[in-house]
Amino acid sequence: MGGIINFPRHLDITPSITPKELEWSSHGARSVGAIFGGAAQREAIGRYGIAGRVWEAAYALCLYVHPPPNLDFDPPFAPPSLVQNQRTFLELGAGTGIVSYCVAEVLRSGQDSLIVTDLPEVSKFSIASMCLCSSSATRSALYWRIIYNNSSRKQSISIISL
Repeated sequence: MGGIINFPRHLDITPSITPKELEWSSHGARSVGAIFGGAAQREAIGRYGIAGRVWEAAYALCLYVHPPPNLDFDPPFAPPSLVQNQRTFLELGAGTGIVSYCVAEVLRSGQDSLIVTDLPEVSKFSIASMCLCSSSATRSALYWRIIYNNSSRKQSISIISL
């Protein structure tokens, strides 16, 4: 089991249900539903506790980044075609990595950065999920910086390029 922080006393959570508005096939991923779906979450919850569940806020962020045609957001997510400058995205507590995956799909190779953080025991899980579902183009554009604290409260940084 992972750190005690991810397994609070009396932990009793179940996998979330993916909203029908998220069309995984439109994201060009290899079986993303299987990677973040109910069965995968059930296994991940057992291994990583609360970090193994896809939380409802993650679905909302994915919809914001990749809205279906029937949804408009104000302000809209900044599409690469409208942004000239380099963009840097930060996800704190990536868990399953689903939001990082959605954001990684809009990164411009060699221009944008994605900084993904979580506890050390969860960061390997986030990276593995991203590697399983990301296309080769997304992997080449994605630059991971896993930032974490160890038990002595000293900060350390691992830089990982997928």
